[in-house]
Amino acid sequence: MEPVQYNAAYKWSEPSIIACINRKYKRKCAVASPCCSKWIMCRFCHDDNNLCDQTFERFKVSKIRCLECLEEQGISNKCIKCEVVFANSFCEICKVWTKDNIKHCNECGFCRVGGESLYHCKLCDKCWDSEDHPCVKKQLSRDDV
Repeated sequence: MEPVQYNAAYKWSEPSIIACINRKYKRKCAVASPCCSKWIMCRFCHDDNNLCDQTFERFKVSKIRCLECLEEQGISNKCIKCEVVFANSFCEICKVWTKDNIKHCNECGFCRVGGESLYHCKLCDKCWDSEDHPCVKKQLSRDDV
């Protein structure tokens, strides 16, 4: 898949979308805050700007808006109207769109950068690049002495 090219000339004149100051996530969609329904670029923008009295809950996001055509739609990584791809990687569980290669880890409960090569060790309860890693619980186990 070709990497998504991010265009700085989005519909920022659209006053209903709160622009992202920190640019943590590079994507071609805005999300509707589940608590106050304001259109934002990332959860940090919501909380840092005190848009309402609640903390942003990304797992409850149910609506997004394409930044190319401004179509409102359900959660996906492709616009239902103009078919633009929103990000290189997307997790429907975590509601994350990002340029980074990510993989959702069911054991951790969220996404990790690294993609399909990640391995979750059940002994040390962490994700690693490979099965060959310094397992902390094994090192501390009395059975290994």
